[in-house]
Amino acid sequence: MHDGGKEGGTAPVAVFDAMDDLRHSMCEPEKGTWFTAVITADSSLQYQTTFEYDSEPDFVPQINAGSYLDDLRHFPRTEENTPDWLKRRLEEAQHEAP
Repeated sequence: MHDGGKEGGTAPVAVFDAMDDLRHSMCEPEKGTWFTAVITADSSLQYQTTFEYDSEPDFVPQINAGSYLDDLRHFPRTEENTPDWLKRRLEEAQHEAP
């Protein structure tokens, strides 16, 4: 914002589709792809992007553990590239109702 403040928001569906395409194109063999992308733009429309491959995303509302299992099928990771929080969520997915 002009006063230095920040404002968040929700993007249109087309942006979510484009981000899904970007996740696919940025997938690295054995490492998988990022879970969180942060795009920050200032008043002059200069922007910065950060992609987080290993930290647990802060979804609101939280997604079910089965969604992470599905994600792993699309974006495989080796054991050493699977963070502990994701291992726990994948274990939870094994116990969720079908």
